[in-house]
Amino acid sequence: MAGSEALHRGQSAPAGFLTRLGRGFRRWRDTRRLKAELAEISDQDLADMGFTREDLESYFDARPVPPRAMALMMRRFGIRVRDVPLNRWHSLIDAQQACRDCRRAEVCRAALRWGPDQETPEQHCPNRAFLTEIAEIARRRDTPLSG
Repeated sequence: MAGSEALHRGQSAPAGFLTRLGRGFRRWRDTRRLKAELAEISDQDLADMGFTREDLESYFDARPVPPRAMALMMRRFGIRVRDVPLNRWHSLIDAQQACRDCRRAEVCRAALRWGPDQETPEQHCPNRAFLTEIAEIARRRDTPLSG
């Protein structure tokens, strides 16, 4: 069986490798196209749309964080999405943005994937205060009242 045929049948590569590779390539290609379009737009036009060139370039250069990363980190703090009070959902959205923009994402990803080593991601998480607060709210809610 040819090597590429074996890859398509999942015999020589980890499961889903070609799918993830294709997604990564499409993301890279789309980002290059958007950057080329961005280069053609004036700073004034960007400002009129509510953007700065620096913010958009930072967005394009950010490494994508898997959607599960935030959920996994929340689990490390002992909380579930349903533990987030309705009046704090805006903070959850901000936390997801901070997760995406995190400069320590590799430490986080490795620890979430393989378990704690020397460093735990909780120590470096930009959402540590928020997640600790939500964990405390959930703990108080789940603690029976003594009386």
